[in-house]
Parts: sequence; structure tokens; C-alpha cells
Amino acid sequence: RVLRDRSELDNIHGRRALGVLLVQDIFLVPLVLVVTFLGQTGGSIAQEVGVAFLNTGLLALVLTAFASLVVPRLLDEEAVARNRELPILLAVVTCIGATWAAHELGVSPALGAFVAGMLLAENKFADQMRADVMPLRTLFVTVFFVSIGLLADLQWMGANLGWLLLGTVGVILMKVVVTHLALRSFLPGIIDSLATAIALAQVGEFSFVLAQIAYANGVLSEGMFQAVVGVSL
Repeated sequence: RVLRDRSELDNIHGRRALGVLLVQDIFLVPLVLVVTFLGQTGGSIAQEVGVAFLNTGLLALVLTAFASLVVPRLLDEEAVARNRELPILLAVVTCIGATWAAHELGVSPALGAFVAGMLLAENKFADQMRADVMPLRTLFVTVFFVSIGLLADLQWMGANLGWLLLGTVGVILMKVVVTHLALRSFLPGIIDSLATAIALAQVGEFSFVLAQIAYANGVLSEGMFQAVVGVSL
């Protein structure tokens, strides 16, 4: 959003930053699985991993079949012409259904919603769906960050303010250095790779999602979770 507002998406560093962000979004899926099964107790790890991947594969298969067989029939030109609200209703119902199905299968609900969004992006009315859900996206983003703010323990952060500031500066500097070194071989100039690294120096919103899942599954302690939230904020 910042790159778009600054009209830098078509620049070299804007295109590279967008590419890296897309890869990070894709890697949310395996990371959620890893964090989920790390918090499981009892049984072998291999069995838990196998069940998680099986459930995820089943969810992806069902959603793929729905998106390729059912959605095109529901979203034909005549149906959309008769009912302008049909695409947005279908998008909302699909997202909620995928979230519920993921929860029932013991997989992270965020994973189900993410997969549903990826599949809906392939249909011919995807641009219309994105335009229609834009107000909802703004609302849900606001609710998302308000909920994250409610998770913050201000008393704990105030007592550990020095460590939080040190951690924030450390994370930003580390991300800039690592990203710059990783992109240096693919970009022609130092300025372009450094600009891309600076654009990616912030902590992404999916960090909140992973931290919350890790905390709910007992992977992160209360102090570690508050540190992640504090540095991310």
C-alpha cells in the first residue's frame, strides 16, 4: 500500500519488494502447519505432521473442486447480470466456509481463508470481487489491528521498553542487511537492492497471525508473545 501510494510499484525496488512479499504470503501455509504441529502433545511428530498435511491436502482438494466446478457455474454472465451482488456473496460465503472447514479439520482457520482467496483469485470475476470487498477489507483490517492492540500488555511493555526498542532496531537492521545481501546478486545496482531491503524492513502483518497461533498452541510463552507483539507494533 505504501509503495502504491508513492507510485513506486513500477520501479525496480517496488517490483522486487512486491515479489518477495508474495513469496512470504505463500510461505504462510507451511509455516502455519509447522507452528500448529509443534504445539501438539501426545503421539509421534511424524503422525501429527502426516495428519496435518493430509487434512490440508483434503481442504485444498475440496476448495479446488469447488472453485473449478461450482464457482464457474454460479458466476456465469447471465447470473451476474441478474444479480450484481452474487460475486461478493459467493466470495464471503466461500471464505467463511473455508475458515470453518479448516477449523473442523484441526488446521489453522487463517490457512483455510488464505487458500480460498488464492483459488477465488483465478476466476474471471476476481477483479470485480476485489473491488466489491474493498470496503470490507478496510473494515476487517481495522478490526484485525484493533484486536492485536488488545492483545498487547502495556504494563509489560513499559517494564521492558528498553529491550523492546533494542529488539525493534535489531529486527529492522537485520532484515535490511539480510535482504540486501540476498538480492544483491539479482539486482544490477546497490541502490536498488538497498531500497528494496528498506522497503521490506518492517515486520509483516502475518507475523501477528503466526505469533497468535504459536501462543495459542503453547509454542510461545506469554513473555515471548508480548515481545513479538511489541516489536511488530
